[in-house]
Amino acid sequence: MSLHISVIIPVFNRWDLTRACLESLRRHTLGDYLEVIVVDNHSEDATANELSPFGQSLFGANFHALRQEKNLGFAAACNLGAKAARAPYLFFLNNDTLLTPNWSAPLLAALRESPRLGAVGPLLLYPDDERVQHLGIAFAPTLATEHLYANFPASHPAVNAPRRLQAITGAALLIPKDLFFAAGAFYEGYQNGCEDIELCGRLREMGKEVNITPKSRIIHLESQ
Repeated sequence: MSLHISVIIPVFNRWDLTRACLESLRRHTLGDYLEVIVVDNHSEDATANELSPFGQSLFGANFHALRQEKNLGFAAACNLGAKAARAPYLFFLNNDTLLTPNWSAPLLAALRESPRLGAVGPLLLYPDDERVQHLGIAFAPTLATEHLYANFPASHPAVNAPRRLQAITGAALLIPKDLFFAAGAFYEGYQNGCEDIELCGRLREMGKEVNITPKSRIIHLESQ
């Protein structure tokens, strides 16, 4: 089976989270259409020794651990993973996430069915699997940002209603590889904040849209 998605996971310590994330990714991904690239920002815990053998035990030759000599931050780590990716779609994923069944098909379908869609993310849920953590980024009149419908019940009709968004989180974001680099990739001047909002802004300047598809659901432990 040919590769469709390169999953890029930047990490710094918290091997417990990374291990659980990778296990859930393997458990809920049928087939071998993924490659998994974990960019280790010079972790000082068990990640340094356990990441490569554990990842390869799950994904074989489609797993790659890229260990850095220092902590490069989110943007630079993601960009390094993207440059190494072989699949046509990039899926940026935080390690404090847990995948659920059928997470990838709705994301791919959304991009393939809508040429104007530049990037798409899943509905992110809190660990109780019943409350919304992220359904898009909203901007207040003060230009402060907040997660749209945060803490709404996942079953609420508003969660599944169609909408247009200005930005989505980089915690779980699917984008065509060519488009990611055409948009300039993640701006590395930011330090673990606003990289995703800025990328979405550049995509929209290019005439592309960003959105969330609630049919894809991922648990997000948030800020771990």
